[in-house]
Amino acid sequence: MRCKPFRSVVCLSVGLAALPVTAGACSDDPLSEERDRLDAARARWTGASLSSYGFRYQEICFCPSIEPMDVQVQGGEVVAVFHVGSGEPVPPDQLSWYATVDGLFDRLETSLSAKPVQFEVVYDAALGYPGSASVDISEQIADEEYSFTVTDLAAVDD
Repeated sequence: MRCKPFRSVVCLSVGLAALPVTAGACSDDPLSEERDRLDAARARWTGASLSSYGFRYQEICFCPSIEPMDVQVQGGEVVAVFHVGSGEPVPPDQLSWYATVDGLFDRLETSLSAKPVQFEVVYDAALGYPGSASVDISEQIADEEYSFTVTDLAAVDD
């Protein structure tokens, strides 16, 4: 049973950042509001019924490439990724490094299940896709935090 949240706000300190979390009347899960937001955003995305689209993606992490990339999805699968600066495609064996919007939702859901110390996501108001995210799973683990942005999302014909 879900109980109505209190109006008070609790801030969990995370280094220099703070994560506002609404305290629930019956929930011991301080991230329940984030779960609800993720579920609502995913429902908007699913309702949009886009299986072929493109978007600009940039990840900020300890990973091979942090430059912006143009990702093309067709039939719900990543079919091409291009470096924004040069226009060069990534090799086919590296396409699995990039996610569809559904894959980004899955990543966020997995991160949320790990009870992160920081979970800040801004979802697109109309389509629900995650426009930006900043996640830190643990203060004790180095290099597991990540941030990304998704911009310029547009449907394409199949």
